[in-house]
Amino acid sequence: MLKRGLVGAGLAAGWVAVFLAATLAWAANPDEREAQVGKEAAAQVEKEYKIAKLPDQVDRVSSITGVLAAASPRPAVKYNCKVLDSFEINAFSLPGGYLYLTRGLLSAVESDDELAAVIAHEIAHNCKRHGMALIEKQAKIDKRLTMATLAAIIAGAPVNPENIAVAGSLLRTALLTGYSRRAEDEADSEALKYLLKSGRWNPVAMLSVLQGLARMDQTRPPRELGILQTHPYAADRAERVRKLLTDMKIEINLRPVVGSMVPSAKAIEVKGQQVGQVSIDERVIFQPAASSNGAGPVERAQKISKALSELLRAGLQLVEIRQEQRGDSVVIRARGRDLIEVLPGDAQFHGMSLQQLSEQVMQNLRLAFYAEKAKRAY
Repeated sequence: MLKRGLVGAGLAAGWVAVFLAATLAWAANPDEREAQVGKEAAAQVEKEYKIAKLPDQVDRVSSITGVLAAASPRPAVKYNCKVLDSFEINAFSLPGGYLYLTRGLLSAVESDDELAAVIAHEIAHNCKRHGMALIEKQAKIDKRLTMATLAAIIAGAPVNPENIAVAGSLLRTALLTGYSRRAEDEADSEALKYLLKSGRWNPVAMLSVLQGLARMDQTRPPRELGILQTHPYAADRAERVRKLLTDMKIEINLRPVVGSMVPSAKAIEVKGQQVGQVSIDERVIFQPAASSNGAGPVERAQKISKALSELLRAGLQLVEIRQEQRGDSVVIRARGRDLIEVLPGDAQFHGMSLQQLSEQVMQNLRLAFYAEKAKRAY
């Protein structure tokens, strides 16, 4: 899971059966043991959490999961995907192929690429059997329950209730400890491979998801010292994933996966006249008011929006944008292309000098880039 689940499982109370089943060391087949653990855990989860009736979302998750599972080292695992009716941002997988995501998580991801990154991370935990290793490790640390007692609880035989309480306490410790830094890093790395191999979703989405978690970290109280300190901060993981992407020679461009810096154009009425308006996200950049070479203000706005869209999706940065005087106009250019031409008629309509209007357009562009940086900062 991305961070003890996506942001923390919080499912300790009902998982006694998971812990107990996992400690059956005599189980001959690891896959059979996982299936038993997963079945027990899923039953407990669904007693505690309501399953959301969102067939379209389940189909969406299942479709992505199927493709990523086929790209994983364990393609034979059949995943059972369900949506929990919770607005907490969370996702987790159980041994044996059970995958749960919350309504909050589905609302929080900004694209199918980000959703695929979350799912790939969960599949990676399953492929590496991290959940089983975590529970078994806790079982070996604490010897308060004998194997005979554990077997009796699994079989449904009468046992001392105190033993069940002890088992619950042990499991809670295991869940609070969560995955190690090594396990989380391994799941991040594996997820990138699955995303790349699938050919369907952008691996850069793993970085954007971790940056989102890092921003959430900034709003939480500082972590306690002690065993929880073994959890890697999301910011650390994000930087590691950034390096992995660079090593894989994958261009790091977040815009296609988060839907940021999206230009648009429309017609509006200003001073009783129809003009064009170019925006990036919700920020107005320029309102062309004059015609040029047979193109009216609205058509000019559409052409500007198209040019900006192409370059922004290709990773355009603010430092690449320049303005230059060209005859009676000022042209804003980037990467050898004209983006925006500010005409004297535009300036006259807006009651400014040509230089004032062109500088205002440049300032609007700067603010759009600054807003993007602030949003993605962590």
